[in-house]
Formats: sequence, C-alpha cells, structure tokens
Amino acid sequence: MKRLFVSLLVSIYMCLSACAVNDFFGFSQHAFSGEQYFLKWSTTMTDSVYIEDFLPHNASFTRFPTKLSFSLLKNHSFERVVGEKMVEIDNGRMAGSVMDMKNLVISDNEVISSYVSELSQGGVTMVVQFSVFRFVRRGNDVIIFEWVRREYKDAEKFKKLVSEKRDEWVRQVVDTDLSIVSLVK
Repeated sequence: MKRLFVSLLVSIYMCLSACAVNDFFGFSQHAFSGEQYFLKWSTTMTDSVYIEDFLPHNASFTRFPTKLSFSLLKNHSFERVVGEKMVEIDNGRMAGSVMDMKNLVISDNEVISSYVSELSQGGVTMVVQFSVFRFVRRGNDVIIFEWVRREYKDAEKFKKLVSEKRDEWVRQVVDTDLSIVSLVK
C-alpha cells in the first residue's frame, strides 16, 4: 500500500512539473496574509471550469506549508457546487479524515466552509491540514477561493493553533477581493 501511495505521489508530481501553467485570470502572483504566492499549476477541465493553484516561493506540491486556489466555474449552479463540496467534506468526516467542520452562510450568494483533515498511515499522522473554502455566486458563475495550511510534524500543536487562529484565518479569506477572478483573453 505504501509503495502504491508513493508511486501515485511521484506520478502526480511529475505531471504537475511537466504541465504548462496557463494564467487564466491575469495574475501570476498574489499576496495573502503577509505572504507572496506564485502561480504553480492551472487547469481547465472544460470551457467552463478554470482552476489556478498558488504556492509560496520554494514550495512544492509534494510538501507545502500553505496554498491558495482560485476557481471559476462558468454557468454553474451555486447551490449544486456548494452542495457537492459539502457532501465531499462530510464523506471525509464519516471516513474519519475530516474533523472540526464549520460552515458559515454569509448570504444567499456566499458560503464559507472550514475544516481540519489529516492523512494517517499505519496509525501515524503524516499531515494535518486546515482548509477554508469560500464560495461566491457572481451572476451565473461560481468563484471558489481556497486557502490551505499544513503541518507535517506536530499534529496536536497545529490543531491547537487552528483553534486559536481559526476566526482570524477565516476572516482573511472572507476579506479577500475576488473581483480579480475573471478570464483574461
């Protein structure tokens, strides 16, 4: 099982390294929470779904402290997109990898979801992750902004930090200007 997991990670890393990065939204850098992030990966699955991932300088997808993701889903149902993500998170909760989930409905056009998840192998926690998703309806489109923070060493200390900083981190996600997320031609 470990060999399969490592092979999968290596394959993903090689694909991400080899794939060209397209700047769909017109910004290749973004400052967030006092840190500069750089566009490292992007994809468009169809003509209606665009995703860009940003990492701090010198970070890699195999091991990163924080990550930003901006997604634009053109002509998608806000309720369906949010509902599908909530089911995905709830499935993780039921499987035991997601804990401490909190959702906040800001308006009919904006929902925040934050949660802690962990990846364990053989009873040992490999990584603990705090994720904040912000879903915003803009006309017929949905914008998703995700901020992720990870810890690879001290899971309990990190969970305590999340308890202390959660409201501040969620506020930073809520305060992020998402008007920058639009396609540039």
